[in-house]
Amino acid sequence: MRLFEIDGTGRNVELLHATNQKSYKEIMKGGLSAGSFLTSSEEVAEYYAEDYSSPIILGVATTTDNLLADYPSFEEPLTHFRNKYARSDEDWFELLDEGVVVSWPEDENDWHTSLEVVESVKTKNVIPPENIRVINRE
Repeated sequence: MRLFEIDGTGRNVELLHATNQKSYKEIMKGGLSAGSFLTSSEEVAEYYAEDYSSPIILGVATTTDNLLADYPSFEEPLTHFRNKYARSDEDWFELLDEGVVVSWPEDENDWHTSLEVVESVKTKNVIPPENIRVINRE
């Protein structure tokens, strides 16, 4: 897991977000929208960056109280992390339902389980442009 602590308290973090050149310009004007997805994994950010013709990976500084569980990633897991726990989607959902090896987040605020298992979270609130920097530009 790639979770950057900014100030050593464990409360302020920097995560990654993949976008394109056009959206990047909008983000730098008005911030990253509430409900945006962030990841602690370079591999996941690069996977989503492949969807864009002019991809950019951003470093996004926020606080942990601005993070929510990423339920869609549990419901449609990326093969790269699903294969750490299961051989198929069927096995994945069986493990989730059993809650022994892998479990669903306790509630929408359980960002920690989300980062640990599916390496991504959603944001509760807008993240201002001054908290965003370019990590990688294709």
